[in-house]
Amino acid sequence: MDKFGIIAYASNNIGDEIQTLAQMRFLPQVDYECVRERIKDFKSDNNEKVKLIMNAWYMFNQSFFPPPETITPLLISMHFTDKMIKNYFNKPEIRKWLIKNGPVGARDVFTYTRLQEIEIPSYFSGCLTLSLLPNEKLKANKNHKYALAVNLTEEEVNILKNKTNLPVYNFGKMLFGMSMENRLRLAKCVLSLYHNAEVVVTRNLHTSLPCLAFGTPVLLLTTGKDGTPLVNRFDGLHHLCNNMTHEEFIYDLKHYNIDNPPPNPHIYKEMATKLVTTCSEFTGYDSKKSPLEDDFEPLFELISLMQLDKHQIQRNLYYANTEQLFRALVDKKYSLNSKYRIINDNQINIIK
Repeated sequence: MDKFGIIAYASNNIGDEIQTLAQMRFLPQVDYECVRERIKDFKSDNNEKVKLIMNAWYMFNQSFFPPPETITPLLISMHFTDKMIKNYFNKPEIRKWLIKNGPVGARDVFTYTRLQEIEIPSYFSGCLTLSLLPNEKLKANKNHKYALAVNLTEEEVNILKNKTNLPVYNFGKMLFGMSMENRLRLAKCVLSLYHNAEVVVTRNLHTSLPCLAFGTPVLLLTTGKDGTPLVNRFDGLHHLCNNMTHEEFIYDLKHYNIDNPPPNPHIYKEMATKLVTTCSEFTGYDSKKSPLEDDFEPLFELISLMQLDKHQIQRNLYYANTEQLFRALVDKKYSLNSKYRIINDNQINIIK
């Protein structure tokens, strides 16, 4: 019987766990967590083979790439940093591994182009979060209308509030030190906010692309507040959404009616279909289920998380800037409990 793993993280980006939730649609069961930043050290029981969908951003600790031979990978929806490609992809072991397990499905055009330049077989796959499924029962039963602002400046949030009659809720990055199981639960709470919103305005890919998949109207800002275009990982993806620059949002929002937002473009659907086909053929499984169950209640889930992880949440308030966060990530006391571990039955029930 095949064994399956999920990518686990110790980052401050809830988008990482959203990537993992997208994987889980295609997994009949979860047997292992494979920690991204220590993936080279992964060990399975008796060196058994573990299938792993490797959609993710790679990676802070480049010296721990590539994975060991015990991992049978599906290289799809991958983003590699420019630094990683320049400094590490000239190593024979990495080139050999990528070519052997390729072609590499690049999440963005930048990654695809850079891989082509160094003659690594690759193609533009798009992001696996486009394969997330909505829960139509939850959408039909929602009884609270709101607009959601994700990672916007104070000025942008005020503009949004002045342009809508909807209540506007705003949140940005999340710092947390929870276990992987509870990070996934928190990610589901975040996804439910995207899922049930009337409209979402953001400059985050891990917000805008799930909104497309859920059918939630979304407006993507493609520049920073200083007018600088967003980083290269947006290449080939921003056009999937209705989008505008920071300046257009501030000075010319008349072209996007927040209270009656235009429907999302449908061009993402062909990309999503190909992603589903590739992943389901790799694992032999497709649950065809939304990550949000019919009875999912994010408020109760959050209250439960606060009870289970109150010390971690208190710790998040302490680790409130980048320097402190990275100190926490390299300190075993605040990072994941181990470099790799087998998931027990109780944990599987939590994260399904």
